[in-house]
Amino acid sequence: MQIDFTFPLKAGLHARPAARLQEETQRFLSSVTFLNRTNGASVNAKSTLALVSTLTRLGDACSLVVEGKDQARACVALKDFVAQVLLHCDDDLLPAELPAGESEPLPRLLRGSSPLRGLPVSPGLAKGISRIFHVADVFARLPEAADGPWEEEEAKLVRAIGKVSEDIERTLSARSRRPERGIL
Repeated sequence: MQIDFTFPLKAGLHARPAARLQEETQRFLSSVTFLNRTNGASVNAKSTLALVSTLTRLGDACSLVVEGKDQARACVALKDFVAQVLLHCDDDLLPAELPAGESEPLPRLLRGSSPLRGLPVSPGLAKGISRIFHVADVFARLPEAADGPWEEEEAKLVRAIGKVSEDIERTLSARSRRPERGIL
């Protein structure tokens, strides 16, 4: 059984919504696979780290594929989750939108500086040295002797990250201290 949807969160599939989806899938015996049909990523939805590794963004075409003994019950619950819970995972994190052309006033600590503005995924502010990183920079530094086109190499990297994430997830499941597991 398959549930198709368009990914609804401005901040993409980061740790908080991934953990919520993972918790929902853990309630069922059936296997649940998360597919990002936009970038080709496919991972076990019962792994928070694997879900984050899909690099899912707002508007990506996604699917949940459910297979197993309780798949009918799981599909009903997961459809509800996508429609009612996932949609609102970041409601308390994202600031209300300001009218066009206006920006949020800076806190006193940052006045007189040239802050970088972005889309927050958690409340609060930070002050420090900023580093600008572009994904394309990573691929520009790779040796020229790649096995295939960059798109294929990037897909291999995403799959490798997913496998490592699953290994880490297995390690975490053996940990008994909840705070440690939550942080990792």
